[in-house]
Amino acid sequence: MELLPKELAQTLPKLYEQDNKGDDAVVYLKFFDPCSYWTWFVLEFDGVDTLFGLVRGHEIEIGYFSLKELQDCRGPLGIGIERDLYFKPTPLRKIQAELNPKGSKMSRAELLKWVNATLHNDEFSTDNELVEYFIKGGLTQQEARKAVSQRDKCLNDIFYDAKI
Repeated sequence: MELLPKELAQTLPKLYEQDNKGDDAVVYLKFFDPCSYWTWFVLEFDGVDTLFGLVRGHEIEIGYFSLKELQDCRGPLGIGIERDLYFKPTPLRKIQAELNPKGSKMSRAELLKWVNATLHNDEFSTDNELVEYFIKGGLTQQEARKAVSQRDKCLNDIFYDAKI
């Protein structure tokens, strides 16, 4: 699959077009690494190589990234970055709330589902990186360490002792 077909690229706002919108800016595309939790949410495109958007990697941050680098990226299984074909344009505010459960109104059950999904979809982050990520997401340090130490167990077993 072509990561960013020309027809789709032409529909994206140019760099800086959404500057004055803040959190109301619209995310138009989602790229993801199927072997980890790394995700790129595209807000703007220069029409050549430079994309601007929100990136969820070891941290969640807004910045510039290269289309060519995404196209060239291959994980250990040889699988490249993919575009979410079912992603619909979404306000940046909503994406940020979904990625930062501590800052959103996510229920404890939703938080645990998020932790479970992250554990099962991320094979390449170190344990310490995942612990930090989960703490930022709303778990205590004890809960985060326990979750990471038991990646392959059922979520109910992982958190049984924590009495969540």
